[in-house]
Amino acid sequence: MRTHAILGHAAATAFLVAIALTHSKAAYCEGFVNVQIVCAAMAVRALAHDQHGLVWSASDRGICRFDGKELLCPVDKPVATLRTDESYVWAGMADGVVLQIRGLVPRIWAHVQGQITSLVSSRSGVWVASTGALTFFDLLKPNQAPVQVWPEATLHLAKRGVDGVFAAVGKKLLSVGPGGP
Repeated sequence: MRTHAILGHAAATAFLVAIALTHSKAAYCEGFVNVQIVCAAMAVRALAHDQHGLVWSASDRGICRFDGKELLCPVDKPVATLRTDESYVWAGMADGVVLQIRGLVPRIWAHVQGQITSLVSSRSGVWVASTGALTFFDLLKPNQAPVQVWPEATLHLAKRGVDGVFAAVGKKLLSVGPGGP
């Protein structure tokens, strides 16, 4: 795990602005108070805020967590996307691996066909979009095999209600939920 000491007391909102900046340009920072470039040497692909007030980033250099003072990086492989829920941080890796992170401990949770493009966690499961398919993993039935919901490359997901998703598949927009739309 990489650890980066951060000087000063930057707020999480300042981190959201600062980590997204990959180039230090004063014009981008005008009007913001307490902007600090936390880590400018990464291409950030996703940001998520967890229930403890910590900010997580997914980048081409891995997954990092920022608490306002320190940047901790428990994963050092390229990450495609990242989401948080009440219990975990979920990461979709570029190689099709789904990671589940609790605290700072990552574990391989699943593998999907193709490169992961998006993921969404819901009360009942985790939806994973990839260049291979749209797949649903049921958290309420952990011993059940994952369900391939749509057999085509799926690019984007957005949460729909409590348990469903909207999925962008080619020129189609799907509305999907357990038991049907």
